Amino acid sequence: MTEEEMLDEEYDKQMEYDAVYYGSIYQKKPSAAEKSTGRDSKLARINQMRKIYLPKKPLPTPRSPTRHSDSEGEHDNLVTWTKNLNAEDLDN
Repeated sequence: MTEEEMLDEEYDKQMEYDAVYYGSIYQKKPSAAEKSTGRDSKLARINQMRKIYLPKKPLPTPRSPTRHSDSEGEHDNLVTWTKNLNAEDLDN
């Protein structure tokens, strides 16, 4: 092997190492068609995640009529119970 061949081989190894370690600066840039398919795939993935993670119907809020009426009845029962407490019975 001549010195020139050894230098060429060393240079090729260094270029390969640099491409792996730092990323190739000579990579082909994506065309407009490739970019649009990339956008389409991202949108498809976002829509899929929305279907999975976002609820189909809104969750009931704490102020919804069904929960409010239940807690209102509990509140009334608690107020009535505390009014009926006898302070003398509590001291003994």
